[in-house]
Amino acid sequence: NFFFDADSMYSDDRSDGHGQIVSFARGRKDLVELAGMAEQAERYQDMAECMKAVVQMGGELSLQERNLFSVAYKNLVGARRSEWRALSAIEQKVDGLSNQLARQYRERVAMEIRAVCSEALDLVQKQLEPHAPQAEPHAPQAKPHAPQAEPHAPQAKPHAPQAE
Repeated sequence: NFFFDADSMYSDDRSDGHGQIVSFARGRKDLVELAGMAEQAERYQDMAECMKAVVQMGGELSLQERNLFSVAYKNLVGARRSEWRALSAIEQKVDGLSNQLARQYRERVAMEIRAVCSEALDLVQKQLEPHAPQAEPHAPQAKPHAPQAEPHAPQAKPHAPQAE
């Protein structure tokens, strides 16, 4: 099917909407390790799948896990934005049926962008925020600044030594 299924961010041959990489993992540690491997291989779809599974396990994410989650979704969206821009440029250059096809294709990519963003946002709002530690309230502290000369103050000219 040419058009993207908005219920799933995976538009390839995965009929259930989920990939197979998560099945390799025996737990959280394996998922994080697989996400790191996927990042090195630039397989951000697999990386996002692993990190989604980690997030769905619940609890607070470690710094490494937060970084992997962020990189996965940032790159998924970034690649699709680049695709969208290329298709938009093509759409501007062609007429007739080609223009209509380019527009439909660009709209498909836009739906994929929305799906990826919605998935990431849902994970953050429904899974991560409830487990986030409460920040301690604190009053902002003024940073010490080095004294500076007033900008309009006349500058003293150095005295030249006088000959006697």
